[in-house]
Amino acid sequence: MTPNEFALNMSTPLPTDTSQENATAIHIANPLNYITVNYMVSLGLIACLAIAVLFMLDSIIVEQNQSGKIIHIGGQQRMLSQHVNLFAINYVHTKSELSRKSALEALEIMSANHTLLLDPHNEAIKNNRPSPLSEEIRALYFSPPHEVDSKLKLFIDQVTNALSQKNTPVSTAIYNASANFLDPERNDLLYSLNMVVEKYEQESAEKINRLRTAQNIILAIIILTIITETLFIFRPIMRNIGSYAELLKKEANYDFLSGLLNSRPFSVIANKALSSAQRHQTDLSVIIFDLDKFKKINDRYGHPAGDKVIKKFSAILTENSRASDSVARIGGEEFIILLPNTHLDDAMLLAEKFRLAASQSEINHNNNTITFTTSCGVSQLKETDTEIESLINRADNALYKAKRNGRNQVAADH
Repeated sequence: MTPNEFALNMSTPLPTDTSQENATAIHIANPLNYITVNYMVSLGLIACLAIAVLFMLDSIIVEQNQSGKIIHIGGQQRMLSQHVNLFAINYVHTKSELSRKSALEALEIMSANHTLLLDPHNEAIKNNRPSPLSEEIRALYFSPPHEVDSKLKLFIDQVTNALSQKNTPVSTAIYNASANFLDPERNDLLYSLNMVVEKYEQESAEKINRLRTAQNIILAIIILTIITETLFIFRPIMRNIGSYAELLKKEANYDFLSGLLNSRPFSVIANKALSSAQRHQTDLSVIIFDLDKFKKINDRYGHPAGDKVIKKFSAILTENSRASDSVARIGGEEFIILLPNTHLDDAMLLAEKFRLAASQSEINHNNNTITFTTSCGVSQLKETDTEIESLINRADNALYKAKRNGRNQVAADH
């Protein structure tokens, strides 16, 4: 771009850097409490459901153990009734003391098992509490046609009586026994015991299935909860954290009051521009601005008025800079603009445009009209420059030259 072409462009405002326009001061509440509460509630809900699953699993294990024990005892009762029949009949025929002893031992175990199975029921009835046995099992034990409780007690009494008749003739003993429970064909106790065991097995399976169904439902709820929390809690939290990080980045990179770049990000951009200009052998210029007698404005009208002047001049720089330019506030009333692909003469024309715009601006504050001016220092990259600080220092020296010469003017380092 030639100096004449650049001067032509200075007659109208240059393209606006929208990213700088939108870089306003940002105030946000710390989201730590919100994130913490949501996170803890989410984890707490999942933890409660997980604990419920563990309790449910424990209940299944306990129920399986108890049911296994009861079913085992019930099955043992069937086996013992058969053994009693076998040993008792053998004793009646042979008077074998070993058969008698074995039958009595089996009867003793049967009696103990029967007591163990019915103790919870008897204890509950004694204390006026509901029986732990189901209605169907109670019917098997205490109601016709099975009446296992009565049949088993009668079976034990009559077999014990038969085993005690040591001097009774064999034929009479056999008759007495077969007339009661020692005749397998007439003894329906075994069938009733089978019914009890089957009912225990059925109820146990149903209870375990109910527990497993409840467990599966809770597991499904946990999965659904995790999905829901991921979509509606954790995802928004991550989005909020991302937004918060972006806002923090903006606050770190942009000046709170003016919305312009801070010194640190400007330095990064300037060094990259220096490397690019040296690599492609293109022009690079810098303008440094200082608002004239800014302290007097603060002293006379107050700092809020000074803030308005800062914002107004920042808007002038932003509105009249190109998208490729980088504008920053580097001090209280000091500003800098980096101009890639810009010759010193063009930078002087642009600085003059900024100076003129500032001198023609007015700020209204508390019924006071405030005017302000700026001094400008301009410099251009030289072949001998190895760091951006050299270019900035020369522009700063030119700025002080402009201030020494009376302010409200543009000076250049040639």
